[in-house]
Amino acid sequence: MDGNTIEVSPSKEVINILLVHGNTDYPSKNWYAWLKRELGETFKDVTLNIVIPQFPTAVSSERPASPTSETPEEKLSFEFQTREEWTALARKIMKDWEPGKTILIGHSLGGLFVFDLAEDQGRAVEAGDADPFAAVIAVAPVGVKGDVPVLKGKAQTNLPTFRAITPAFVRKGTKDLTVLTGENDSIVNPKDSIDLAKQCKADECRVVKGYGHFWQGEGVTELPLVYDCVVEKINRTLTQSSEPVLSKKMTSTPDQLTP
Repeated sequence: MDGNTIEVSPSKEVINILLVHGNTDYPSKNWYAWLKRELGETFKDVTLNIVIPQFPTAVSSERPASPTSETPEEKLSFEFQTREEWTALARKIMKDWEPGKTILIGHSLGGLFVFDLAEDQGRAVEAGDADPFAAVIAVAPVGVKGDVPVLKGKAQTNLPTFRAITPAFVRKGTKDLTVLTGENDSIVNPKDSIDLAKQCKADECRVVKGYGHFWQGEGVTELPLVYDCVVEKINRTLTQSSEPVLSKKMTSTPDQLTP
């Protein structure tokens, strides 16, 4: 067991979740580990295969070395922080996953990346070679102009170059697409996240009052809003479930706006 999977009876239904961190982040930062723990405590009758890998990223003084990472420490630099490196790792992880039982969650740069993965999946669906993902959830996704990520309205040439998003393929690649952005986000312009959601005809786009970039630097180490969203997607995916599991952490909706 690799520490990423919550192990229960193999006879129980399996839901796969890939959580992609942001730039300079790591699996134990922000609300990632909290979300994994809370979901595991909620779903006792389901095998949740929750993977939060360390993607090649810029070296950060805040990020501790990851002894379990398959990526050599010297690769954790801008030089190797590429779409190709991220895609190769994601594909390796999801190689044997059933797309219809797979949920992708991405935060910040990871939020843009899950759009990219959905587009790849959509192209495979179009070719008749695959099924769409069960759901994609992008939290404060970085915007993109052409193939260059955008922060605070400015192109970021030091971040991984992504291809220009093709909305039709993104939508073909997932049954459900949700975008969450904070109204006070000082890192990613909420407008860029909203534009991305609109272009790809997201099923839901929420601008959340009182939040910024949903990260540890703002004191966010728990994120009930995302927990509730994932619970809903898991229950939709499970064939035996017709109603979402409601948690004590469920927040009221007045602080959430739908643009």
